[in-house]
Order: sequence, then C-alpha cells, then structure tokens
Amino acid sequence: MSNYRHDPSDQDNDTGDDAFLVQDLKLAERGIELVKMEGRVFLRFSGEVKYHGLRVRYALVPARGVLAKPSKWRKMDPLARRDLIEERTGDKALAELQMDAEEFVAEIAEQADDAGFDPRVFLGVLEELETSEPAEYVFERIRQRVEHAIEREQEERHAARTKESINLAEYPESFEVASRMPRKFIALLGPTNSGKTHRAMEAL
Repeated sequence: MSNYRHDPSDQDNDTGDDAFLVQDLKLAERGIELVKMEGRVFLRFSGEVKYHGLRVRYALVPARGVLAKPSKWRKMDPLARRDLIEERTGDKALAELQMDAEEFVAEIAEQADDAGFDPRVFLGVLEELETSEPAEYVFERIRQRVEHAIEREQEERHAARTKESINLAEYPESFEVASRMPRKFIALLGPTNSGKTHRAMEAL
C-alpha cells in the first residue's frame, strides 16, 4: 500500500513517480508519509510517546520536513527527489522528532495534571491535526490552548469565590435576622457643639 497522499487541487503528472519512491524507499514501513497539501510537498512522521501510563500517538512534520512547493517539486527529476527524501528521513531526523515529542508530551501532561485537566484532550491533536506546519508550530498552538484553559479555569474559580462571599440572595435573610434583634435607642439632647456626637459614640 502506497503511503503517498496527494491533494487533488495540486495537478501534476508525476504522482506515479512519487508513489514509486515511497514504495522503493519503504517509507510506510518506517511510519513516514509523503504528502502534497496546502501548497507544499512535505514529510510526516508517525510515532508514539509513552509517559506515566499515557500513550500518545502523533503524526507530525519534522523541522526539515517541508521539501518544496509543488511547482518546484514537479521540476525535480526522480533522482533528485529521491536524494532529498533520503536526506530528510534519516534515523537522526526520526530520533530528533521522537525526542521533541516526548519532551512536549511530558510538559503538557504535567501542566494539565496540575490544573486538573485530562491531558488527552490537548494531546489528541498530535495525531489528528491535518497540517503542513512543522511540529514546533503545532506544539506552540497546543501550549496556548492549555494556557487559555488554565486562565479560564482560574477566572471561573475566582468568580465562584466572589459569588460565595457576596451572595445577594442571602441579603433578605440577613435583614430578617437583623429585624428580630433587640434594639436600644439613646436620645442625647443639648445645644450645638455640646458634645452630643461624642457621647453618642461612647454610648454605642
């Protein structure tokens, strides 16, 4: 089965050459896709990260995974394409992306756990997101989602605490309690500036 994915909007006559390269270089067996999408020809690596019982699959574009624009790719002969793909799909490239993914999963899992969130809600995107953007941009977008979720949670908690401390619904009840409390009235009579206010405060 070929692991070459082609966007129909990118019309060319060499999809057969690319499919042959994918098969000949055994990219699918190594979890690598050759994709043409969003005006780019790029490579996507698939893998899995395990972290404290969490299993996260990913399908990401490595740092040097974007190969060319379709117009430039069409002008390259099969041998040049082969050389470029081989250069960008070495064991070092696969290992680097795996390491980056492991560090990122650990970072997000810890942040989410501290905030009381399920990290899978955020990390599931690593496998599902269809994009030609390199992994670092995907990571940054997920970081922003986590930060925004934490901020919203903090705002909601603050609002809840404020509501508890100033509950307007309890005001009528407090008035009713106050109305049943015994009262003592003290009348102080005298001319102006005779110290009535001072004596009234002392009486309280």
